[in-house]
Amino acid sequence: MSLTLTKNTFDKYKYNHNTFIETGTYKGGSVELALQCNFDKIYTIDISTQHKIECQNKFKKEIELNQVELLFGDTIDILPTIISSLNQSSLFWLDSHYDVHADIRGKYDCPILQELDIIQSSNIKHHTIMIDDLRIFKRQSEWGVGIYIGEIEQKLKNINPFYKFYYENGWEENDILIAKI
Repeated sequence: MSLTLTKNTFDKYKYNHNTFIETGTYKGGSVELALQCNFDKIYTIDISTQHKIECQNKFKKEIELNQVELLFGDTIDILPTIISSLNQSSLFWLDSHYDVHADIRGKYDCPILQELDIIQSSNIKHHTIMIDDLRIFKRQSEWGVGIYIGEIEQKLKNINPFYKFYYENGWEENDILIAKI
């Protein structure tokens, strides 16, 4: 089954969030969807110089207008700065993991647990958090080994014990975990 992410997926969980924060830009597909959802500010982080150059060209206008901030580096190094600057809840799209096509590898092949720890450090505890590619935590994979959905859900509950979990389709059925109040 090959399902895909759509604008409706972000629209459904946007609520009053004006800021979209993404880890793992890749070719900018999620940024395009976030722009269609009219987020005021979009932060996106990627470690690959190839992806950075491609997205700098693709979103040149939005970068110049300061609507999109394309950040280059490891998410666990950059995300704390974004978190410390937030003054309202945001929509997080966590999609950072090892990419065999990337020219650089991060400190962790799949930094989801570290990213959730960083989000937990925020004074704001009612962000909406969307985690892509759950399939890598359901079965053996090169870059998801040793991380399980139950562990991710517990990290989310550490951020806010009132989070409810929902699942949306992505590349596969129920491939996206959403934590929201």
